[in-house]
Amino acid sequence: MSRAGSAHLADPDVSASEASRQRTAAFALGFAIGAALGYKLVERPRSERACAACGRSSPVSLPQQAPVWRERSDVFRPGPAEAIAPSSSRWRGLRDQMIGISREAMAAMERHVRSDLRREQVGLLFGRVTAREDGAGSTTHVDCAIPIGTSNASATHVVLTHESAGDVAQALSAMPSGATVVGWFHSHPGLGVFLSGTDLRTQRDCFGADWQVAVVLDPQRSEMGVFAGPDGAAAQPQTAG
Repeated sequence: MSRAGSAHLADPDVSASEASRQRTAAFALGFAIGAALGYKLVERPRSERACAACGRSSPVSLPQQAPVWRERSDVFRPGPAEAIAPSSSRWRGLRDQMIGISREAMAAMERHVRSDLRREQVGLLFGRVTAREDGAGSTTHVDCAIPIGTSNASATHVVLTHESAGDVAQALSAMPSGATVVGWFHSHPGLGVFLSGTDLRTQRDCFGADWQVAVVLDPQRSEMGVFAGPDGAAAQPQTAG
């Protein structure tokens, strides 16, 4: 049983076939997010693939632990300094981080979490990361929020199943030019805004960069919380100025 108010990628209380489908979905989600953040799959050499297929030992000499993923030279980096738009809500996180959430992203999150007040809803956040104007830390600009559908959700948990992979792929293909995955959002209907233990693991494992954020909304209480970085530290709302 999941802990109250948790969002995760797999459910321990499922059949073997369902667990296999959820592992496939989790891999697809990780692959899609990894690709968006600047990683690529490294294929084995052709001769090694051929020998693996016929069962013979490979004539190619490779290191014992050859890397499966390799960081690209053009991996994401913060862009030039840019102020948070006046219409955006402003939040201050740890490590001198500022967070701006656009009016459009706020509206999209509100629509999605209010579409079902009895079950948790989840989605991805896209935007940009820029240097701070004062030169200290970075600014995360949340420009848009994309809902992710799931058939496995209740008032206290939401699971991204294999059925979610299509929404994830569609969200990534619709990502604006120059944007990246800056975080995720989900709802806690009637439970308040916090990150459960499962939420914290999701944040650390899937959205662990200092500039990535988690937004939690309680549509029943009209509450919202923003959390940042791999440890999910609570950000504080700020007034413009």
